Amino acid sequence: MLLFLSIRVYNFIYCNSSGIICDDFQSAMSPEIQLTIVAKQYDMAVQDINAERFERAKQRLEYILQVDPEYSGATEHLSEVEKLLATPPSP
Repeated sequence: MLLFLSIRVYNFIYCNSSGIICDDFQSAMSPEIQLTIVAKQYDMAVQDINAERFERAKQRLEYILQVDPEYSGATEHLSEVEKLLATPPSP
């Protein structure tokens, strides 16, 4: 039952198809749900980097660091993404 409820809450709090969570709902989440969502956002950020969706990856990583500034790998990935975004595309 708890798993079902967690999944329903998880689906409800997404604001759009990009998977970025609305701030209004963040404060209402339990710490366990926040950790689950942060882990999922991290996985999705890595997928976004691999697919060269750097802006979306940056948004996810910034969210992760807002929730958990010490999240393993997030700072490094954010630095990588910011460098990639600052580099002009090759012709």
